Amino acid sequence: MYLSGHGTSVSLNPDPSMPGGDTYLYLTQEATTTSRDVLVVSGARQAMTLSSTEIKELMTKNRALKQILILDTCAAGAAVESLVGRRDMPSDQIKALERLKDNTGSYVLMGSAADRVSYEASRYGQGLLTYSLLQGMKGARLRDGGYAYVGELFSYAQDTVPQLAANIGGVQRPLIIAPEAAGNFPIGRFTEEEWKQITLSSPKPQILRPVLINESLRFDNLRLQPMFEKALREASYVSARGGEEPKIVFIDADEMSQAVRPSGSYRVLNGVLTVSLVLVRDNQLVGEEIVIDGEASDPERLVRSLVEKIQEASMTFK
Repeated sequence: MYLSGHGTSVSLNPDPSMPGGDTYLYLTQEATTTSRDVLVVSGARQAMTLSSTEIKELMTKNRALKQILILDTCAAGAAVESLVGRRDMPSDQIKALERLKDNTGSYVLMGSAADRVSYEASRYGQGLLTYSLLQGMKGARLRDGGYAYVGELFSYAQDTVPQLAANIGGVQRPLIIAPEAAGNFPIGRFTEEEWKQITLSSPKPQILRPVLINESLRFDNLRLQPMFEKALREASYVSARGGEEPKIVFIDADEMSQAVRPSGSYRVLNGVLTVSLVLVRDNQLVGEEIVIDGEASDPERLVRSLVEKIQEASMTFK
């Protein structure tokens, strides 16, 4: 079940001194208001919303052994209490529910906390949670053969959404409820043909995990690749000091349609470290080869220069 749209939460606890009581509400097409003063009224709430309690009941009635619920709305975190709350229940019933949750593999991904917004950004063309999941299905988080596993997709969204939100000046942190024992499982398989059908607005060039080896030894004996990855990751975040927007977006993956992968080699001669790098997108070279010399004793400076060159080259990508 995937709900994307408008959500809110209301407190239905008659005693304000008692903790909890927030109920998540997904606004349906019949909704005419988002006013909490209106939605606390039972009749209005039933006519214009789908509550977290109702969602839980629907999922309980569903006989599917593995279920996934995604809420890409504001205040989605308010659904947690309804979905997992078990207060005032006998201990044996609690244990039974725990076993049910673990055995059936119910996964829940919420776009934001109970008191937070879930952003819809014009630069990305949809909600940030949806955008990150589409990125994952487009190749950023697929296993060999193009299989998408729910745990990896959800973890990718949880890591990616805060960065996307920061790049538009906001704060958004998805929440995950996952079974403890059911384990990960695939929810679909995506081929290259299907990748092409997932169209994503790309405000900045997307840079994949680089490949960098010593050309003589055929492996990365200087550990430049982890250093390179870290520099690319840092370059894709908004500058905290100057507020300057990043020129690239780092995707921590080996493959993704329309993303660029830096690939190259290096050598050391007489204390000089030379790196030769090409940029590959969808198995095609883009731009010119990048060659940089630096001091072998200061590889970090050379790596920073590599990132700057990639940023410059990315401005010419089409």
